[in-house]
Amino acid sequence: MQHEPAHRTRYLSAIVVLLLWAHSAWLSLASPGLVESIATSLPRLALYATGLGAVTALLVTGLLRLNGETLRDLGFTSRMLGRQLAIGTLFGFVLFLAHQLAISPLIDALLPASAPQGVNLAPLFGNVYQAPIWIFLAVFKGGFVEEGMRVFGLTRFERILGKPGLVFAALVGSAAFGAGHLYQGLDSAIGTGIQGLLFVAIYLRKRRTLEAVTAHAVYDLIGITLAYAIL
Repeated sequence: MQHEPAHRTRYLSAIVVLLLWAHSAWLSLASPGLVESIATSLPRLALYATGLGAVTALLVTGLLRLNGETLRDLGFTSRMLGRQLAIGTLFGFVLFLAHQLAISPLIDALLPASAPQGVNLAPLFGNVYQAPIWIFLAVFKGGFVEEGMRVFGLTRFERILGKPGLVFAALVGSAAFGAGHLYQGLDSAIGTGIQGLLFVAIYLRKRRTLEAVTAHAVYDLIGITLAYAIL
């Protein structure tokens, strides 16, 4: 018989994941003005993203402890660390090229010209001395928090519903991930949702979360570097 406290914690974890997904989508859908005001200042954006990331990380680690698990159960391992980082870096470059050369142009071609446009983030790249803030956000929030949360959601629903739960978490989690970027425009939201599915695929390849974390961080770092170079 399944241990009842662990069984309850598993469902509690799934509920928390659903709430975090809903919160991400709600911010862009119901409170676009709030998101736009945050995104007009890099220090304000960094403070908000870091605070949200810290809360998410604490929730995930707390729920893992309640269920008698550790980060290793999410696929974090130091085994073949160099190989994981190298593979993740390669995937980050490949995904960035795929997005720029194929995914983004296709989305732009399919969307009408009247599609909602996002907040202009160009002013946030006007001061090169603020680059360390972007680097921190790329590694901490983009890499560790978002991919750790993604894998947490995948594994929670997989353990409750099996393979259908894994598919559900991949689709709904990626949709929420995309909706959370609506402040950057509809094209960016769709592209980000597709990226979410690709990060899921990277994790599922070997169930090594650090590969997905590295891929996401590298993807963001390439974008940040190009943004500074262009703007």
